[in-house]
Amino acid sequence: MPDADEDGGVTDFDGGESTNIEPEDNGLVPLESDSSIAEIARTIEDILRTVPSIEDEIKGSLADPSQISSTVNDDGGVTLLLNSFGGATLTLPAVSSHSISMSNDDGTDLTLWLPGQTVRSQAISDVALAYEEVLTSTHIVAYAKSDTAVRLLVAIDSSDAPTEFHFPLDLEDQEAIKALEDGRVAVVDGDNRVIAFVNAPWAYDSSGNQIPSNFRIEGNSLVLEVDHHQTTNYPVIADPDFNWGITSGTIYFSRYETEEIAIFGASTLMGYIAVLTAIPTIFSTLIGLLALTILAWALTAYYKSNTCLKIRIGLSWSWTGFNPFVNPGHYQCQR
Repeated sequence: MPDADEDGGVTDFDGGESTNIEPEDNGLVPLESDSSIAEIARTIEDILRTVPSIEDEIKGSLADPSQISSTVNDDGGVTLLLNSFGGATLTLPAVSSHSISMSNDDGTDLTLWLPGQTVRSQAISDVALAYEEVLTSTHIVAYAKSDTAVRLLVAIDSSDAPTEFHFPLDLEDQEAIKALEDGRVAVVDGDNRVIAFVNAPWAYDSSGNQIPSNFRIEGNSLVLEVDHHQTTNYPVIADPDFNWGITSGTIYFSRYETEEIAIFGASTLMGYIAVLTAIPTIFSTLIGLLALTILAWALTAYYKSNTCLKIRIGLSWSWTGFNPFVNPGHYQCQR
């Protein structure tokens, strides 16, 4: 875990009780407030309005508030926990020195740390927390996404702000951060399978002008570089967008479903896949192309006791981009 600066003076935020946050809606609109953090949130939304395509993409990716629980700690910090129906989770912490954590139902996880000093979080909507002044003239807003991933918006108030922002990641053995030629980066395991990826960054000033930005990799840290000194139209916002839930997963079929697939074939397989709305189209298409191979695995399971079909889906990394994969297999199950 990276050491947090001591300037914030906040180290212990344990304890607290659940509460309901009353935001205006499930969007970027902040709580009605005269606080400085609410003003920051309104400023972010004003800038996003100048780039409608990005504003629409952000709003369309936000989590369903009904899947989020919130806890207000004794010191005032707010923790948000998102639980997906598939078992994946996202935790946005009550203080900036605690980690943002994402875990998937297949046992993979990713832990991300914010830059700067320790500050309490503040809820600005039902799906977002803000961390004010983590660095000089710099604030970070974390949005929970529907795929249990996180979008971070870095709000830069003035030329006094740094031009580099470090986001350390906790990586397991053989995991690494890899760059793609299109500006995206990926967190991959020892087999080059993608655990998570981050879209190429963007940055805009208050007039809607795009500001140069890019990622640099330093060991286990992702460094966001924003050349905001090229503008005088502050504030500037920049976007590290972490994608998590769509990168990997495992589909487990029950014994009954396995037998149905083995007996009735590809149409039954694709019927089950069709109802799994969380699976991106690219994977369902690939499953259809590999239907005969998958049916062979289902048929083998059919003749074994306590054996069921599973399908592992994910992305593999290469310098030029991501390649989807589908791997059928077996797992031990009960009838």
